[in-house]
Amino acid sequence: MYKIKSVVIKGFWGEHSISTEFNLDVTIFIGRNGTGKTTFINLLQAVITVDLEMLYSLQFDTIELILINGKRTRKILVSKISKDLEYRSLEYKIGSNK
Repeated sequence: MYKIKSVVIKGFWGEHSISTEFNLDVTIFIGRNGTGKTTFINLLQAVITVDLEMLYSLQFDTIELILINGKRTRKILVSKISKDLEYRSLEYKIGSNK
């Protein structure tokens, strides 16, 4: 089973870049209300489940997830190509992390 090793988000809420490494057993996010904890988790869920409507609704430019399963790694890269509400477009890539 693949587990999330790391996440890099550019353009989080339109202006922030964030990155985090995950522990392979437990990771806890702590912060004040309104700091983006739930939005961050919603974004991870949307990427993992390919929830296009959720991805369109959340503010980000790119998100990169590195997944690990033993010695195997995979990278998921999602980029917003067009933010036009009428013609929304995402690029969703899954590949090996090399």
